[in-house]
Amino acid sequence: MIIEQCNKSITQYKQQQKKIPKSVIDRKKIAHQKITFLQTMVQNEKLTIEGYLEMLQTEIGNEKERAKILLKKGKRDWAKIALNRIKIMEKEIQGASQIEEESEED
Repeated sequence: MIIEQCNKSITQYKQQQKKIPKSVIDRKKIAHQKITFLQTMVQNEKLTIEGYLEMLQTEIGNEKERAKILLKKGKRDWAKIALNRIKIMEKEIQGASQIEEESEED
């Protein structure tokens, strides 16, 4: 999801013949690194789908608290970013849950 957003931004900057901001490139690199890390953890059997889902649930809780704090401080834009991250993690949980259900059927 994040990589797709970064790719769209990069494409837009290229079409407009503008310089791609370092923040977009960095965000894409970080997302790739996280994916690679998670894939390695799964391949080495140090992380299961259940463990990953549990980790996401914990992060959703943390992000909700962060959003509340940001709202109290009047930082609505930052709170929106936190809420967007929650949506991304919830979609990831749905996707991982479907994969888990499909593997149980096999």
